[in-house]
Amino acid sequence: MKILKFLSSLLLSIVAYLLIPFVEITTFIIVAIKYKGQALDYFNKTWYKLDVISASRNRTLWNGLFVRKNFFWAVYFTKGTNKTISYHIWANYNAGTLTLFWYFSYYFLYAIDFTTWRKWGHCQDSVNYFNSLEKEKWN
Repeated sequence: MKILKFLSSLLLSIVAYLLIPFVEITTFIIVAIKYKGQALDYFNKTWYKLDVISASRNRTLWNGLFVRKNFFWAVYFTKGTNKTISYHIWANYNAGTLTLFWYFSYYFLYAIDFTTWRKWGHCQDSVNYFNSLEKEKWN
């Protein structure tokens, strides 16, 4: 009975993951037709939500690949985190607990996010964003 429940859950998860790109593209087309200019901002919210979900849901994978172990000051991915993967990359970059694999990711994100080239980079931008949210919360 347990194996059937597992297989059913696995199948439903696969179907959900396969539907995500179809639903996102279809929704983007509808937004583009209906709201025109606002469609350019559509994926800003989408990538952010998926990033936060992945940071929390896949925390075991990210901690294994990303964080050097046995460091008290490491910033580990945790269940229910509201932070992005980029936030964790920068936090561990600053703490000196970033693994070699993620140094590549840090520089890759810096290179592809051309909006932050002249500033501080994609991962630092993520930290600045979360810090601004914290300030708003306390004001």
